[in-house]
Amino acid sequence: MKNALVLCYHGYRFAGSTYADNDFIALEQDLALIRRAGRRIVSAQAIAEALAGLRAWDQVAGSIALTFDDGTCVDYRAFQHTGLGTLRPFMDSLARHDARATSFVIASADARKTLERAALDGEAMLTHDWWSPALASGRIDIANHSWDHNHAAMAGDAPGTHGRGSFFPIDNEEAANWEIDQAQAMIASVTGRLPPLFAYPYGHVPGYLADSYLPRNGQRLGLIGAFTTAGCNVAPRADRWRIPRAVCGDHWRTPGELAAMLEALG
Repeated sequence: MKNALVLCYHGYRFAGSTYADNDFIALEQDLALIRRAGRRIVSAQAIAEALAGLRAWDQVAGSIALTFDDGTCVDYRAFQHTGLGTLRPFMDSLARHDARATSFVIASADARKTLERAALDGEAMLTHDWWSPALASGRIDIANHSWDHNHAAMAGDAPGTHGRGSFFPIDNEEAANWEIDQAQAMIASVTGRLPPLFAYPYGHVPGYLADSYLPRNGQRLGLIGAFTTAGCNVAPRADRWRIPRAVCGDHWRTPGELAAMLEALG
């Protein structure tokens, strides 16, 4: 039975001028390549549902899912950047190629403000005013990328943890409540819908979350599956709390490399 493939792009990779260092250039070319290869594009949720036994694997076998991490507003809408002018969104490419994607967003407004200052030169690109319109468009689903990414830019440690800059410290119930549960609630308060999917920040997968917390609490939280950045295909019997993704710029850097990944699906 054929595997599936989940691709991951980042909306902060916009400053470069080539495929290898600009995810907006890459996505446009990748969507054309995927269509030429005759591959179906399905939602990340559909793949998680198949792994959870909620739909037949045949419905997603050999297919591609698209995801965006961190939730910059240019996932969905254009942005007027101080130094670079108008940045066109991923949404333009999705609409042109009749595709859909999932955007994994950071829930905390304070954390997003901190990240704008620390990582985006103060550009107000991590707002949440676009989440509901994106969801309503039918082209972009909104999902959970944690409360604050346990990012090194945050002041102090998250409850129940020691250390920032990695997601591995999220290895107990108090920390999981902080990073996952309250993020679910906050995102739902904006969109009116509990996010069905989670993506581990940094691609770091604490064993406690994947082996214990999420299997025990997923149904209560409304979560069906969780995504890593392991870089491999999704097998029909993959662990739904460790669904692998390939990251643009890391696991492939040219259209030829992506074409080989598509061919490997069979």
